[in-house]
Amino acid sequence: ARTSYEGALAVCREIGARIGEANCVRSLGDVALRQDRYEEARTSYEGALAVCREIGARLGEAECVRSLGDVAQMQGRYEEARTSYERALAVCREIGARLGEANCVKSLGEVALRQGRYEKAKQLLEESLPIHRQLGDRLGEANCLLSLGRLGRATHNSELVRSAYREAESIYTAIGLTKDAEIARKELAAYKEP
Repeated sequence: ARTSYEGALAVCREIGARIGEANCVRSLGDVALRQDRYEEARTSYEGALAVCREIGARLGEAECVRSLGDVAQMQGRYEEARTSYERALAVCREIGARLGEANCVKSLGEVALRQGRYEKAKQLLEESLPIHRQLGDRLGEANCLLSLGRLGRATHNSELVRSAYREAESIYTAIGLTKDAEIARKELAAYKEP
């Protein structure tokens, strides 16, 4: 993936396709994030963000800021993550990017969950879920449900644990994400009723 993105990036720079350049740099950040190379990911996202701001690509700007929030969340810097997600959410709402809005709200819910702010996490995840459903974003829907299952585990809500994990597993299976379906299945199986 890295080699492909680097090749595409070289072409974009050669022909002056700035939005393509920003997208390639952001994708390189995504690769680094998935490999837990956080500083490399941050550098890529910041570079892509600079290009997006320079050319006025507001959706790209929001996506880069949200991705910077992802880096912060993965590193346990939750307040920094929350600030990034809130900034990205404001841009998404301003430009009417519903999927971006849903993703930012979900991410804010996940930060609240990690911080033990369970009521806030529930509110945010339940706000995000119907937007994903309205948009037909099955992956986003399954990811919200997975987070709701984790919330259920944290709050010992057995009904939420069972319903959320089972629905998440079903959706992941339906869209061909067997590894994610297995995660939902294992987390449900590991849950011990209070």
